[in-house]
Amino acid sequence: MHADLEYHEELLGEAKSEFSTALNEIVDSLPDEEKEEFLKLKQEILDKRRAAMEAEIKAKEAADATEPPLEAPAQETAVAESEDEYIVPDVEPQRDLPEVKENTIKKLFYKIAAKTHPDKFASSDLAPEEISRIESIFKKAKSSYENGNWYGLYTIALDLGIEIEDITMDHVDWIEDDVHHTLGRIAQIAQLVAWAWYTADDKQKKSLIRNHFSYTYGFSWTPPTD
Repeated sequence: MHADLEYHEELLGEAKSEFSTALNEIVDSLPDEEKEEFLKLKQEILDKRRAAMEAEIKAKEAADATEPPLEAPAQETAVAESEDEYIVPDVEPQRDLPEVKENTIKKLFYKIAAKTHPDKFASSDLAPEEISRIESIFKKAKSSYENGNWYGLYTIALDLGIEIEDITMDHVDWIEDDVHHTLGRIAQIAQLVAWAWYTADDKQKKSLIRNHFSYTYGFSWTPPTD
């Protein structure tokens, strides 16, 4: 499942880029009057979205202004568990996890970061390929940490030879949670129009783009017949 998720995430950028290119090519090929109509509709939608975002920001600022200011928290200095442990800047993900899992994930991530954080190798004599490989490991660990994925960190730690605590039933429950989370992220990507278009055949591609024009912009586009 993790390999499947990595496959989706790696290709998503390419899917979005190619889908955007296909849309632009269609718009450029439209007769002048239709092209002008489409661009007008698109701009109206963008203006509405921008106005909605600005209104949301102003509402938040107004709400914040009515609240009493909070005192700045005292700065704490992180202390390494051992002399060679590298302490990374705080990365506080937005999630709601049980305290035990949260603490376990943070501790495991810091151990991995001690071996893989890019700052450790900025002035090293390692080959660029090796530095790139280590940076890739760190990025995967950081992604797992931010998503509360204990199993992702566990497998990275095993590969790095990091000592792991004994597996308990709590860890099994966490794996089940991680499975559901991973499947959910795969499903989210698979539901994107760009992904559906990217993985479709030529006939389905035309249908998806036609529907995209219709549902997103209220614009009618008829694919040319072969």
